[in-house]
Amino acid sequence: MKIGIGGCSHSSKSYGNAWWYYMGKKLNAEIIPSSSDGMGNEINVEKIKGIIDKHPDVDLIIYQVTDPARLTVGIKPYEGNHQFKDMELLSHPYYYNKCHYYSFRNRFDINEFNKCFNTNFSREVESLFTQIIVPSNFNTDYKVFHTLLTMQKICEINNKKIVFFSWFVDLKELALKTGYDYIIKDMNILDGFVSDEVIKRGINTIPNNTHFDSKNQCRIFEEILYPKLLSFI
Repeated sequence: MKIGIGGCSHSSKSYGNAWWYYMGKKLNAEIIPSSSDGMGNEINVEKIKGIIDKHPDVDLIIYQVTDPARLTVGIKPYEGNHQFKDMELLSHPYYYNKCHYYSFRNRFDINEFNKCFNTNFSREVESLFTQIIVPSNFNTDYKVFHTLLTMQKICEINNKKIVFFSWFVDLKELALKTGYDYIIKDMNILDGFVSDEVIKRGINTIPNNTHFDSKNQCRIFEEILYPKLLSFI
């Protein structure tokens, strides 16, 4: 069995073994991982397509939905920056398939942005994104469904099953709020969301961090994800 994985840093190897490592062991499956640390969902549309294009024998795609409010845009790169090395890697956070990306978040720091892209924008630009654009209801409530429907269609065209689960928000509740409930009713979306369930189970993050180490990623898979994934695998 071959499984393609998409998601943010919670599905990456940045903090140890991710949940999908333990899934591969349990299912004796080959895992094709991709991750976009700190990035929004939109960059992963190309990565999901890339997994299917490069691995036409992939049996299943599992996509971990990150914070819907993250706004991913195309951007002109500063090629002198070290962050644009190894650009063909599926896990590269700023580049894939000849496109450069950046995701604006609530914690967007204009100094970090200026350093990364050799620009000199003012604090007013930071405020524009953190106070007006990123928290807009289009970003927080609607955009995510446009992205997931695109992923769904790419998989349907290629006769691949895709399963979605959310880390930060309850997608089914959000769909009811926005009127997308009838549109996503036939999509494979796991109930609930991880951030809520780890609290209920007392699964702790790394100290002074919002991520989980290998041991607790294993718990996330065994206690939260695997029981729900069983009916889709």
